[in-house]
Amino acid sequence: MEHCSGGDHLDHSLEEAFNEWLDMRGQVGAVISEQAPRLVPDPYGSDRLTWDHSSRFGPISPEMKADADLACSEYDLSWLTFKATGYHPAAQNLQGEVISNGGYFCEAQ
Repeated sequence: MEHCSGGDHLDHSLEEAFNEWLDMRGQVGAVISEQAPRLVPDPYGSDRLTWDHSSRFGPISPEMKADADLACSEYDLSWLTFKATGYHPAAQNLQGEVISNGGYFCEAQ
């Protein structure tokens, strides 16, 4: 997508920025990726953390689902609930260290 002369922003096109946004806010992958997702500060200004690559998460096994949903319920608001939709066994914290027991991708329901 050609949209500028190249001097008005860094080496990112609008399409690349949109694709990155989709991966942060997007869908869980069909399988767990070899590359781990990492917690990062929300780039859109909230004080919450988010995952850098939602597509690196894979499905949650049925035997883990109840614990996963319980972990995601920590983020519930009075008018909004969160459910686990993805899992990665080697998800990383802000410092890039593996989180014991992995990490869950939580989505608003």
